[in-house]
Amino acid sequence: MNTKYRLFLKAAHLDTPKAEKLKVREGEVSMDRIELKVEEMMHIEDAQTHEKAELLRFFSALWVPVIFISSLVAILIGIYSYITLTKEFKLQLHIESKLKSYQRDLQQNITLLNKSNQELEQFAYVASHDLQEPLRKISTFSDRLQVKYRDQLPADAAQLIDRMVVAVARMRVLINDLLIFSRAGRIAPESITEVDINMLLQNVLSDLEVGLQEKNAVVHAAPLPVIEGNVTNFQQLFQNLLTNAIKFASPDRQLEINITYQILKGKELSVAKENRWDEEFCRISIEDNGIGFDQAYAERIFLIFQRLHGVSEYSGTGIGLAICKKIVDSHQGYIMAYGYPLKGAAFVIILPLKQKR
Repeated sequence: MNTKYRLFLKAAHLDTPKAEKLKVREGEVSMDRIELKVEEMMHIEDAQTHEKAELLRFFSALWVPVIFISSLVAILIGIYSYITLTKEFKLQLHIESKLKSYQRDLQQNITLLNKSNQELEQFAYVASHDLQEPLRKISTFSDRLQVKYRDQLPADAAQLIDRMVVAVARMRVLINDLLIFSRAGRIAPESITEVDINMLLQNVLSDLEVGLQEKNAVVHAAPLPVIEGNVTNFQQLFQNLLTNAIKFASPDRQLEINITYQILKGKELSVAKENRWDEEFCRISIEDNGIGFDQAYAERIFLIFQRLHGVSEYSGTGIGLAICKKIVDSHQGYIMAYGYPLKGAAFVIILPLKQKR
């Protein structure tokens, strides 16, 4: 535009025909340049338009497959999700069905077990009572033989009668212990009360006074807490454990029995499961300096009729500690034994302070 303007100014100062020709020629040249620029711009615009059209056609052609593939993928995901959820739902239904079946079977087994236990307890009770009668007759007849014919019997016959009397006495003790074992651990909810272990222990020590005096025993007992439970069972529990300590006292030293306790949370006890970590427990330890036992037999001594010594060495039926375990188990507790040969033994009772009703 500046060039054209200068040409017009130059032509304005020239009035000759030659100048007019020059003006026309220069105008033609300028117009040619303008036409070239316009054509060049049109070519650029056409190229850009073509390029945009190509891109539009490309994306237009691509859009349909993309939508189709996306729809197909969504359909496949939906089908897979449906199949998976259906399988999980069927599996859940199957598991619930199995659980209900197991629960029914478990309930039936519990019912049968309770019925069986009741029948066994009734059988043990009746059988024990029925066995008492022939024992009484044997005892009566043997006493009559000894009173009426003892001087007429040879020495070996009298000895046999004495052995028979001893066997009858042992049989009577065994029957009584079996009766106690069959009843132990049977706790009705209404029989659970708060038990002052201090008073209970004094009563037990009073009952065992003669045995403690024979062994010249000393009992050290810390003040014990109040624990919920069945007072009769607790009485039997402590009586059996203390009787056990008296029975297995060492002949070489004075018998000493130490009774201590701790109040602990369930999470502080290695034997308590996680669902009982928040419960409070009383850990009572009864230690003696008697003859002890090998720790390898720590579990065995709680089984019924299990003895570590012969009848000739120590009296008893092998039921006392089994009764203790049955009582502790019925009170949702734990009992352990620790033996130290020729040094003593320790029995640890762990009982919850409150019973779950």
